[in-house]
Amino acid sequence: MDSKKIGSIKEASFYGMLKASMLFCLFIITIVGMFSLSLSYIMMKSNEENLSNVLISNITQKENRLEAMCKNLARIMESKLADEDKIKSMELKIKDEQDVSGFIILDDKGKVIKASQSYVGLLNYDFSKKSYYKKAINANNTIISDPFVSNFSKKVSMSFVTPFELNEAKAFMVLFISPDFIQSSKEVKDIKYYVAWNNGEVIFSSDSRNNSDIRLLDSQIIYNMRNGNFKTFMHRDSNANKYTLTTIRADESSSTYVIIQHSIFANLDVFKGIIFISFITIVLLLMFILLFSARNSGIITKYINILLTKVSKIEQGNYDLSLQDLYPYKEVNDFMNRFYNMAKKVNQREQELLVYNEELKASNDEVTEMISTINKKEREKQDQYIQIIHALLNLIEIKDEYTAGHSKMVTIYALQIGERLNMEYNFHINLERLRVASILHDIGKIGIAGNILNKPGRLTEEEYEEIKTHSIKGYNSLKEVKNLKEETVIIKHHHERYDGKGYPDGLKGDAIPLGARIVCVADAYDAMTSDRPYRNGMAKEVAIKELIKNKGTQFDPFVVDVFLNCLDVTHTEAALSDLNGAVALAVKNR
Repeated sequence: MDSKKIGSIKEASFYGMLKASMLFCLFIITIVGMFSLSLSYIMMKSNEENLSNVLISNITQKENRLEAMCKNLARIMESKLADEDKIKSMELKIKDEQDVSGFIILDDKGKVIKASQSYVGLLNYDFSKKSYYKKAINANNTIISDPFVSNFSKKVSMSFVTPFELNEAKAFMVLFISPDFIQSSKEVKDIKYYVAWNNGEVIFSSDSRNNSDIRLLDSQIIYNMRNGNFKTFMHRDSNANKYTLTTIRADESSSTYVIIQHSIFANLDVFKGIIFISFITIVLLLMFILLFSARNSGIITKYINILLTKVSKIEQGNYDLSLQDLYPYKEVNDFMNRFYNMAKKVNQREQELLVYNEELKASNDEVTEMISTINKKEREKQDQYIQIIHALLNLIEIKDEYTAGHSKMVTIYALQIGERLNMEYNFHINLERLRVASILHDIGKIGIAGNILNKPGRLTEEEYEEIKTHSIKGYNSLKEVKNLKEETVIIKHHHERYDGKGYPDGLKGDAIPLGARIVCVADAYDAMTSDRPYRNGMAKEVAIKELIKNKGTQFDPFVVDVFLNCLDVTHTEAALSDLNGAVALAVKNR
């Protein structure tokens, strides 16, 4: 037996309190941490939502103002002023408007017929293939174009387009918008925002004023844009390779979306501060826990030592104890009082046991004598049982010498199979019962006429039917012996076939007891390889081929495979000399 390490109660109580206190502190720290994270999340979410409201409001106001300006410019073009005065008037109106970079006027064919000073180079340029021109042809009001890269600024931009009448023909006022018109003048630390089209194309970005190509947002953001006009969620932005809190809000007037992103781990100073404060807090808590655990474990061990002193006195035979000392704890006083009462009862009980001891000695002598008598009778019964088995073996030899020798060989083969099944395949076969069943498997042949058993020629059909009764006769002759119930079942069914065509009951497959399937293979192999009055035995190799040939029909295939693996002639011949002694030993140990 392995020895276990024995520790002291002081150590156990100290470490027990230490663990409990640390678990409690860990619970408190977890609750506070979760509360802090939740509060931080709520604050960041609220901040983002407020910022999105401001940006949407800002964008909406600018869009309304720019739409109104585009219409005003169209009205100037519809006025009766001279063309030169119209252009000057419109130039003055956009001069102080930082969000407008210029304008052009298209005729109904999409050709540029007028332009502001900054876009004079576009005169006579064909805009008929522009998507916003095609969109404006069927529109009756101002439209906002899809984002595009301006050939002049090389930045992502968009335009306001207003249709109007010019010389009794349809024309279009195109107002080019500055790429920076959505940029907020207020810098927000660790927060980025984008304005994007509904396909995820970024129009404006707070972190890149000089962006010259259309970028796509993270796929998760695009998915949430298309599944709600307003949403806040946490995710890992694959483009930025950061964990962010993202808020999406739709601008319905322009079919665009404002996306606010806050990098959760961006402000390292805050996290360093939190880590430092947490470290100091944990150190202080650990110091408090250590002091608390040491003090309380000391109190426990103090009274344990007092109890040990009292127990030592009892161990020395001194039961004359009384409650003289009072302790500062009610529970300790109650415990000590009960301990002293227990000591008195132990003393009283010890005196009673001295009297009972003498009575037990007398009773023990009587029991010893009874056990001796029972053992003697049991040995006599075992001797009688062994004598019966040997008598049965003698009867077999008297009736048919071949049958007796055959039974011994069948026993050896059957035990080889059983041992292999137990050791290598984790079966639980009772080898002692298998041994006795194998020895007695042909005991029913005692009831068969000798002239049939020893007939040198071929048996008639009636004689063969008589031979077939030996298994049921063997079963009937032994079934009343209580110690042979399992053996008699094997004896009865050892001539059943795996395909169900055997006798006496025509059992099939696993319905046949395993012991009977084992004896069936061992019986057939020895019968084929043994000399009989009317024929010589087969060669070992021929008998093996017959076993293989009849797997699945006459024999259990698995039992045949196991038997062929363990078949060893040398071992079989050596085992034969010890068989009689082994049978006697098995019965004795039953």
